[in-house]
Amino acid sequence: MHSPISCSNAKPNKAAIPILRRLLKLFLPYWKLGSFALLTIFSMDILNVASPKILELLIDQAIPHKDLVLLAVLSFLLLAVPSLTGMVGIAKDFLDVTLSQHIMDDLRR
Repeated sequence: MHSPISCSNAKPNKAAIPILRRLLKLFLPYWKLGSFALLTIFSMDILNVASPKILELLIDQAIPHKDLVLLAVLSFLLLAVPSLTGMVGIAKDFLDVTLSQHIMDDLRR
């Protein structure tokens, strides 16, 4: 039995191409806002990867070598990264809402 989503015979739907062009025209005036939104998404991804790496350094380097300076720096980073992630998330939400409101306003015209 074939699944409804199959990649082997995937052909672009001809009706979808004009819709995609229309969507791109709607986003084009707000490319800067969209770029900042993408930047915040990538920043959040990097910050989400940072916490496990910091914890790994803390466990593998700072504690076994009894390096108190490294332990203090990594502990501070473990507290700072979630705070920074939250702030970037707030900025992302603001950009997403602003972008969507601009596009909805354009659709109403």
